[in-house]
Amino acid sequence: MALKWIRKRECTDPSQQERRSHFRFIRWLPAALALSSLAIFFPSILDSLREFSEPVVAETADGAAPGPAGVPVVEPGEVESGESFFDLMKKFGTGDAEILLMTKAARPVFNLRRIKAGRPYQITLQGEKNPVGFEYEVDDHRQLVLSASIGNWTARIDPIEYETRERVVRGVIEDSLYVSLVDACQSTVLAVNLADIFAWDIDFALDLRKGDAYGILYQERWRDNRYIGPGRILAAQIINRGETYSAVYYDGDPGGEDYYDTDGRSLQKQFLKSPLRFKYISSYFSKNRLHPILKIHRPHLGVDYAAPYGTPVRASADGRVVYKARNGGMGNMIKIRHNRIYATAYGHLSRYASNLRVGKSVRQGEIIGYVGSSGLSTGPHLHYSFYKYGRLINPMREENPRAKSVPSSDQARFEALAHERLERVRPPEYDKVTALVDRPGP
Repeated sequence: MALKWIRKRECTDPSQQERRSHFRFIRWLPAALALSSLAIFFPSILDSLREFSEPVVAETADGAAPGPAGVPVVEPGEVESGESFFDLMKKFGTGDAEILLMTKAARPVFNLRRIKAGRPYQITLQGEKNPVGFEYEVDDHRQLVLSASIGNWTARIDPIEYETRERVVRGVIEDSLYVSLVDACQSTVLAVNLADIFAWDIDFALDLRKGDAYGILYQERWRDNRYIGPGRILAAQIINRGETYSAVYYDGDPGGEDYYDTDGRSLQKQFLKSPLRFKYISSYFSKNRLHPILKIHRPHLGVDYAAPYGTPVRASADGRVVYKARNGGMGNMIKIRHNRIYATAYGHLSRYASNLRVGKSVRQGEIIGYVGSSGLSTGPHLHYSFYKYGRLINPMREENPRAKSVPSSDQARFEALAHERLERVRPPEYDKVTALVDRPGP
């Protein structure tokens, strides 16, 4: 109790507080007199002290000082080679704790350790060294958006909005469709997308010949008056060995977006013509083939597709995985049951897709594994087996039913759209051997 009373008295005794104030004044008086003397006899020293005490305004990446507090300044840029997110933010004077908060907020949607050189970004600053927003283009389709909130950051992934412009490319194949399209529009993406559209009717690695013609109507994606790349294909025609194949994109009903032929029938069929995009057939279905390793004649009840090691293998139709393991001479193998009638198997794989397991449902075109040379194999290839009622058959001779058609209520609208688009993509005459691009200026 005595201790408590003494403390209270020390805090409330006016005479004692007054004496302490006098002591403080006397203690600091010599220092004040010294500074006054410096100001009188050495004014340059005082100017230096005043200059040192004034705040330094940090310049932003383009050399301009950030605006006053409350006026946001947007600084665009591109990630430099070898630059980390930490390095990038340090260029703008951001503190370590703030960078840590931004990284933590972004982690559920995007790991900021994976930013890539050359990708665009923009940072929004409000006042000196105070970021309130950060945007980074993850790829050509998505961007990370970080926004400052009270004491924290929020993160999300937004789709990138583009301006679309329609373009037409037409040509006659001299070497391959891929080479022709790269020469015409400087992009392999268009060739890959076209191969996917006609995947049920044309094997682009095996069926196309010199002299075949094509015409494609597609969307180009632009952003800030800068060409980004090709977008959706709206219509296409291919003349292959004298036969014309047509595709028109139609999105009449919600969920019914698809490519259709001129009669309104979906191009999608029950099975892909091939489970690989890029390959050649090294061994056909045969009941009496000389085995390249065993050197004996035995049935080869499947189709071998030679392809580079690691080429993705796609499920040829929707189904459920019923087998995933090593299987003797077939090496690493996957078997998919599609319905009560059909099943397919994929052998000699180098590895399986990381998320694949027995019992998992897969969609047509989904990557299930990768080309290899496991088991009895002389080199990297895929052995593709096709079962009907449990019996191995030749997949290249099996009829492939179509999936669906345009509803009868939409038929008239579809036919008008198809006529207009296909008129624009009509392939050139066969004597034209160079690709022609209809590309009006922006």
